[in-house]
Amino acid sequence: MICLTLCSFWVGLDLLIISPLIPSISTSLGFSIDAGGFMIASYAIVYAFSAPVFGPLSDKWGRKRLIMCGLFTFSLGAFLTITSNSLPTLLLFRGLSGIGAAMIMPSVYALVGDTFEYVNRGKVMGLVTGAMGGASVLGIPLGSFIVYSTSWQLPFLIIGLFALVILIASYFYIPIDLNNNEKMASNSIVSSRDLFSKVYKSKTIIFTLICTLLWWAGFQGMFANMGSYYTSNYSLNIMIVGLVFSFTGLGNVLGNIFGGRASDIIGKRRAIVYCCIFSAIAVLVISTIKGNLFLVIAVHFLWSVLTGFGQASLTSFVSELKAEIRGTVLSLNSSATYMGMAITTTASTFILEKSEFQLLGMVCAVAYVLIFPIMTVLVKDNDPQPPMVVKISKV
Repeated sequence: MICLTLCSFWVGLDLLIISPLIPSISTSLGFSIDAGGFMIASYAIVYAFSAPVFGPLSDKWGRKRLIMCGLFTFSLGAFLTITSNSLPTLLLFRGLSGIGAAMIMPSVYALVGDTFEYVNRGKVMGLVTGAMGGASVLGIPLGSFIVYSTSWQLPFLIIGLFALVILIASYFYIPIDLNNNEKMASNSIVSSRDLFSKVYKSKTIIFTLICTLLWWAGFQGMFANMGSYYTSNYSLNIMIVGLVFSFTGLGNVLGNIFGGRASDIIGKRRAIVYCCIFSAIAVLVISTIKGNLFLVIAVHFLWSVLTGFGQASLTSFVSELKAEIRGTVLSLNSSATYMGMAITTTASTFILEKSEFQLLGMVCAVAYVLIFPIMTVLVKDNDPQPPMVVKISKV
């Protein structure tokens, strides 16, 4: 469990640390701050297209093997990022890190699904996904301080080194799930095409994956530019931005931990629907507030809580849609996650060149709102446990 949480934390740090560092990296490498969104988009696009390749491998060959291969690739990408001397090389190496993350995270989520019962899975998934948000509490302010004091390359050196440490720990402490061996042996003789065909025959899975894409499109389009938002609108330096991200990241951790527990009680679907509506309101408010920094930070914190709450609920919901090919389903879910990120981070670059944050906030809010009719009308399967009656046992 600790190794899985560390994997999530480190992948989250590698992704989230980019946002507040965009001004420093763009200045160092000589490209516009508005083009900084391409750094996140390149990572997300590569992740989105490579995750479906690794999902069936996870079902056929095992979670542990994929996680370890992913940590090595992820570490290599971080080390090569240090050598970047232009935007194209930076995008290339960020893409390599994205491949490593695409091996790691679907297998981590699938291993949680393999190990814990659905009635308690929201709580456990909340801890794992909360670790990703925890990166913004601990890692981002530390990274911002390092960049402020030295250079933008040093955080990536630290990320690469610690990824290798987690790789070694994973070899010793992530067990091979013996209860899953029979299923993997059965899947090993099934082609990836057959595994994917099982997914595409389920309308519920398809519509849920669309919800995942919309959820992360609504989140990342605004979040990826919050560092630039605070710098441009309130002239905050990178140290202060890092502290703001630390505070709001705490909200994400709390949302994941307590939201995961609450979704076990009220039902995952209900939690997802509530969070998408209130998140839409939050991004609209952030994008339209003028001159009130403390109010912006307060709403940003609330939005982070909602994001954590919904993330744990949505990932847990997806994990039970087709348990026998959980790795394949969760890889496609991760693909939808990063495709949503890529769409709005790329779009945000062009939106902010032509307009202001109000239009970007509207685009992200629409993405959130579209989840409501899909999840309530088109996703047919109910939560396996009846809501409001399940007691949470200790894991």
